[in-house]
Amino acid sequence: MNNETIALIAELEQRVTDLDSALELVTGDRDKLQRQVDMFESMVDVHKKYEHELTAIIDRLRLHIQQGIEL
Repeated sequence: MNNETIALIAELEQRVTDLDSALELVTGDRDKLQRQVDMFESMVDVHKKYEHELTAIIDRLRLHIQQGIEL
């Protein structure tokens, strides 16, 4: 192998190392963001259940008001 080939190989190896490091960072960021998405989805589910409960209460109150039932 000549010096140019050796230099090219060294440059490519450095590039692979740099890309490997960048991939690790991106993968870590992705995993962190996925955990946040999972947490937010869980929070949305809780709020949807709460909204459903509140809607049911409001519907019952409206029915009572329509029927003239004292609260």
